[in-house]
Amino acid sequence: MTQELYSFFLVTAPGLEQLALDEWSQKSRYLREIYPDLMSKEEDIYPRIVTGGVELFLKEQEGWILNHYLRIPTRILQRLVTFQCRNYERLEAKVRHLEWHHYLRQGEVEVHPSYHRSYLNMKKRIQEEVQKGLAHFERHQAFRKVHLDEPQGIYVRIVNNEATISLDTSGNLLHRRGYKTNTVEAPVRETLGAALYWMCYQELGGVPEIILDPMAGSGTLVMEPMIFWSSWRRRNFAYQNFPCASKRLSVETTQALPPIETMPRLLAGDTSEKATSALKENFSALAKKEKWNIDIRQGDWLDVWAENELAGQGLMLLNPPYNLRLEADQEALAQQLQSFVKKVRPSLVGVIWPGRKLPVIEGKWVQHVTTTNGGVPVSLGVLRP
Repeated sequence: MTQELYSFFLVTAPGLEQLALDEWSQKSRYLREIYPDLMSKEEDIYPRIVTGGVELFLKEQEGWILNHYLRIPTRILQRLVTFQCRNYERLEAKVRHLEWHHYLRQGEVEVHPSYHRSYLNMKKRIQEEVQKGLAHFERHQAFRKVHLDEPQGIYVRIVNNEATISLDTSGNLLHRRGYKTNTVEAPVRETLGAALYWMCYQELGGVPEIILDPMAGSGTLVMEPMIFWSSWRRRNFAYQNFPCASKRLSVETTQALPPIETMPRLLAGDTSEKATSALKENFSALAKKEKWNIDIRQGDWLDVWAENELAGQGLMLLNPPYNLRLEADQEALAQQLQSFVKKVRPSLVGVIWPGRKLPVIEGKWVQHVTTTNGGVPVSLGVLRP
């Protein structure tokens, strides 16, 4: 007997759609070996990239547990229904008849509308009609009491008068991993750090022996590789609050994926005393009982790292300050980067660079995608020196 497949949408930052699909594809292969009863057959899924994310058809529990394993998406939505909608009454009527008691509990439900080229083009009115439909449903089928203090969210997207109603399975944005106890100004999003590491992992064909981040800030780029293959349990997700979840998901999905068995040696530092302190605190909170090896140094990146530090074997990751708006500043940093790469000799370099273009330095840029970090245009690039 085949199990029904549900429509899910992996929301990503613009430009990261293909990376998110590749990450899902690789990790799903491992998950099929670990949890064969939870996972759908690869030939039944029909993944499709669209602007802003990836569409998938999955078993319901399979879609939920991806919150624990995927690092590049910012949110995972479960699509409940898609229908033609040319007036607000039609929207409210459709909401009334969905089986909300399986997914919602008592308390606030946030409605997030978006629309394009449609008759329904008033945000507040869309929210009101959805709330009216929910209230009507709850009068006839009471919701259960709150279980977890997680945001409940409904997403309504209307394009060319076709409406899709989706349920948020993530809760807080997925880049909020829950391992950082201390941050610095303008930190890079964890999802971007994961995307850069995934690009480098693909290019290397595996886990590097050493990872160096000489401008580590509070540690995002050097920490994301350490959790990339784990089952993330440091926070709750919205699906865990669904009344139906305990019955439909009977397996504890706590097992890490095989590449986690190989852990690189970590080298990290920053010129700022405050950032270095945050880095140490965050790494301590992340590692806890793990026996991870990290060497943290404070000082100018051109001074504190030795000649031949990586000896052609390691991966270097870099996220320079985003206030480098002037072309002259970027040129100077590019020259420093080139000198530093020659000095420490990594086998591969991954950078998050301000703007849409990567710096001109010796070597070959083998991968390049553009996206944004906090609204600032950035490039993710992988260099073979």
